[in-house]
Amino acid sequence: MGFDYCSENEQYLVPLVEGLVENTHYYGRVLGTDPAEQDKDVQLFAGFLRIIPGKVDYYGPMDHEEAGIVVKGELDLEDENGKKATLHQGESFFIRRQSRIIFSTKRFALVFKCSSYAAGLGKAKELIV
Repeated sequence: MGFDYCSENEQYLVPLVEGLVENTHYYGRVLGTDPAEQDKDVQLFAGFLRIIPGKVDYYGPMDHEEAGIVVKGELDLEDENGKKATLHQGESFFIRRQSRIIFSTKRFALVFKCSSYAAGLGKAKELIV
């Protein structure tokens, strides 16, 4: 019970996301459902996504829903239908399950995001920092 917290330094200490076209995305789940409880109910995970410029491709289709807020910089989003948006510090987004999304930036983006998974579907046992 109780609560967990994340220091400001942990926003930048996130690992590289492997398997992308270029090394542009860094993400680590820093808060969320305890690994011992991940097979029960709905799971919730939060972490920081740091993006630098470079060639990117679609994520997805997403097996979960995701929401985020831009902490610093600007984030470019594009979905599989060509809908585009550039979000700035303080702006937020919500991504629906089964969507295909491109996350990119022209300069730098730091995003705090949360994801929800049905019990047993989360991949956090190996990703929680």
